[in-house]
Amino acid sequence: MNEDNCNVVGRILNCAVEESALTDGKPDAAKMKPICYDPCAHVYRVMGDAVAKAFSCGREIGH
Repeated sequence: MNEDNCNVVGRILNCAVEESALTDGKPDAAKMKPICYDPCAHVYRVMGDAVAKAFSCGREIGH
């Protein structure tokens, strides 16, 4: 832990998903309903629907 800025650096040792959260053997975020922390509002938010495919949406708007 870095006491100057409270950052903690670690290593992920294991990751597991229940069968009920899989689609075709792969983790399905829609079934998991993951949450994320919003540091501006100091609240946890439920992550929602996918809004675009990664990388290809930039090409569509000319970036």
